[in-house]
Amino acid sequence: MNPRQQAAMTALQNALLNQLNITTPLPNLGTNVQGYVFTEVQGVTVCIGPDGGYILPAVRSYPPNSLQAAVDARVEFQKNRPGPHQSGHELGIVGIDWRCGGQNCGCQNETPDELFRRSVFIGRRS
Repeated sequence: MNPRQQAAMTALQNALLNQLNITTPLPNLGTNVQGYVFTEVQGVTVCIGPDGGYILPAVRSYPPNSLQAAVDARVEFQKNRPGPHQSGHELGIVGIDWRCGGQNCGCQNETPDELFRRSVFIGRRS
């Protein structure tokens, strides 16, 4: 985890405490080959990119304030549950290989590049 990612993790932890009174420390679930740090907020994966930005790989779209979207990860996932789309995932938890484990999710048959696009680039803002 680089210094930007550490600062982002701390900012997320502070926002969770201040807004939702969540005191449980965020888990560090690992860093993948693209340099994204994985954590979990209320049953939904939140990733922190190499530049310190937040993404919600299981969510198709979310508001431009990515810190607030990360705080509200469970709500955002429930608002736009994935279906047969090119982004997002069937399940809220996404592994560091960008797969969610959902049997009906399109991620099960995708190449590593397609998985990365599904989770990071497509439809990120509402």
